[in-house]
Amino acid sequence: MKPRPAHISHADAAGFAVSAGGQQRQVRWDQVERVTAFKRDLYTVDMLCLLILLGEDQAIFELNEQMEGYNEFVAAMDIALPGAMPWAQWFMAVAFPAFATNPLCIYRRGGEPDPIPSPPPEEPEPKLSLIQRAIGHFWDFALRPLERQLYRSGKISRSSASSSAEDRTTQD
Repeated sequence: MKPRPAHISHADAAGFAVSAGGQQRQVRWDQVERVTAFKRDLYTVDMLCLLILLGEDQAIFELNEQMEGYNEFVAAMDIALPGAMPWAQWFMAVAFPAFATNPLCIYRRGGEPDPIPSPPPEEPEPKLSLIQRAIGHFWDFALRPLERQLYRSGKISRSSASSSAEDRTTQD
């Protein structure tokens, strides 16, 4: 018989229990020192995870959204850990951008959780100088038509023509 995968067997106002490999560990909420949310990149999708650090024996649990009981755990944690960042606040900060780890401390006993990082400022589009724009216009209106004409007359070959593939398909 195949062993049952690790799961959260219960989560309520008193604590939670994690079961794995036929063993179960009961944890009271007052034993939790720190909770860090992050994401694992599974190549085609991401998986939200919670790293739970216990204070007394420094045990660490990694729980993830694919585990049975995860949603109940998150709901209980929001209520049972005073000062914990609510799911509605940390979810978007950890979930996006895709395929980035985005670690965020959402609970620290006796302290504040980490502030949600603000997104980096968008970089402005590079501005083309007057000369760069003039060169682009000269290419579009003078050299590209000349190149097409030379190609059609057979004076240059298809491999030496530098027009785009789109231009080549419209010429045939």
